[in-house]
Amino acid sequence: MIKPLRHNLVILFLVGLAFFAGLKGGHWLPSGSAVAQTGAVKDVPRELYSLTLAGITRSTSADVRRMTPVDLVYVVDGDTVKVRLSGESLADSPGLAERENVRLIGFDTPETRHPTKGAESGGQEAKKGLRAMLVGQQLQLAFDRELRDRYGRLLAYIYTAEGVCINLRMVETGLAPALLRYPFNLKEEFANAEKAASAAGLGIWAR
Repeated sequence: MIKPLRHNLVILFLVGLAFFAGLKGGHWLPSGSAVAQTGAVKDVPRELYSLTLAGITRSTSADVRRMTPVDLVYVVDGDTVKVRLSGESLADSPGLAERENVRLIGFDTPETRHPTKGAESGGQEAKKGLRAMLVGQQLQLAFDRELRDRYGRLLAYIYTAEGVCINLRMVETGLAPALLRYPFNLKEEFANAEKAASAAGLGIWAR
């Protein structure tokens, strides 16, 4: 009887290890997923729509219905906006405040206001371009590997109700270069978009 009991205890121990291996930052991750194996997601709650957790690697595959609806308050600069959550949107979004600054994932634009550099060349053009894409649209947020950056801003993709990824459009139209030194799920698509915009001489790539 001792050997079967010992065998059962070993099995229970291994099952327990497998369960806790699926936990990352207090959120359950399926043990067979790439995220669970790599520990890629640090702090995006499961209730918020994460392209990493959903296994999305193409912008058009994202499910707009699962995203967090927001209203645009104003555009800070070419890659940052202020948004407002309200009603069910706020209640269904753990860890989010009624108003949030959002740093758009996947690209970078010149500063419009900088404490030491001042306004950088091209910053106002990027800001105006982003505003033109956002104003009058129904907007949704999707997330990736981390919920916030070191400044406390949300890190997100902004989608329209029609499923257009605004982040990607900024790169496709040549308003901004892709920011590829950090990992994110749509990185390859953004890299290809930058190559195409550069080859076509669009926006900042005009010769």
